[in-house]
Amino acid sequence: WELVDGWPVLKFDRRPEGMAGASNSHDQIVVNLIALLRAHLRGGPCRAKTADQASRMARGNIRYPDVTIDCGRQRPGEYETSEPTVFFEVLSPSTRGFDLLRKADEYRAVPTLRHLVMLEPDRAEAMIWTRDAEGRWPQPLEVKGLDGAVALPAVGVTLPMAEVYEDVTLGE
Repeated sequence: WELVDGWPVLKFDRRPEGMAGASNSHDQIVVNLIALLRAHLRGGPCRAKTADQASRMARGNIRYPDVTIDCGRQRPGEYETSEPTVFFEVLSPSTRGFDLLRKADEYRAVPTLRHLVMLEPDRAEAMIWTRDAEGRWPQPLEVKGLDGAVALPAVGVTLPMAEVYEDVTLGE
C-alpha cells in the first residue's frame, strides 16, 4: 500500500485500490537489482532496500519504490528509509503514466535523492535522472540495449544492463 494525500494508493478516479503482485519480468528485474546492489554496496555506508521500506515524500505521502539505495544511518526497528539516495521503479502497464509523471516529480523532490531510475519490464531500456551540482534535474539519460549500463556516480555503482535484465524474457 502507498499513502497518497491521506488515501491508500489513490487512483485517478479517487478510489483506493490495493497493489499486489508483479509480472515475472518485473519481479526478476527487482531480484537482479537487489543482488547486484548488495554485491556493489557491501562494506560501504549505503544499502539496498526492498519495496517493504517506505520513503516519505512531500506533504506526508508515503511511497514504496521497487528498490531504494539508502545511504543514511541504519535504524533497527524503523520502517522508513533514512536517506534515500537512489530510487528504482520498474514500470507497469497499469501505473506507467502515474509513475512517469506524478511519482517521478515526488521522487525528485526528496532532498537526499541523487538518481532516479525507471526501467522497462519487457525491453532493456532505462531512463536515468541525475541531480546536478546546482540541485536541478536535467533531462533523463536513456539507456537502450543489453550492452548499455546504468551509471550511478553518487553511490559509485555502474550496473550492466545485461545483468539487470538477466533471466528476463524481452519483447521485440
